[in-house]
Amino acid sequence: GTVRHIGVSLYSPRKALQSLESQIFDMIQVPANMLDRRFADAQVFNLAQKKKKQVYIRSVFLQGLLLINLDKLPQHMEFARPVLVEFDRFCQKFGITRHHAALLYMKQKYPYAKIIFGAETIDQVKQNIDLWEEKLPDIIVNEVEDIFRTVDEKVIDPTKWPK
Repeated sequence: GTVRHIGVSLYSPRKALQSLESQIFDMIQVPANMLDRRFADAQVFNLAQKKKKQVYIRSVFLQGLLLINLDKLPQHMEFARPVLVEFDRFCQKFGITRHHAALLYMKQKYPYAKIIFGAETIDQVKQNIDLWEEKLPDIIVNEVEDIFRTVDEKVIDPTKWPK
């Protein structure tokens, strides 16, 4: 009687769908960001809403990759440069920062989900809290889905990144 909710942290859409169908779990935690729509494409978010189960989204900044200065991109991550350059172009087109785009897209796209973000400093936490009050124009949210429809899994899945 002391446990109210049970959840699971997942890495694959298949496991997320199985967990949502289970009577055991009330909530799931999945990675998602503006480049990684594997869970959305698999209808994980829709099923969670239908089943009235809570979703927590982690990795909205793709473990910091979406925020890294391209001049400081490590050699072993060069394979991600073309996508990051496209992301920069996208942000410049709309006059927003990558930070704005990455956080606010997820907030607006999945308003019923809880967003988990990492931070290394108190200032980063404050920046995220300040940004949370802002809103992206709908055209930006819609264009993300056109421009970043398919991104190589090597870029969006940190388990596939070289060490």
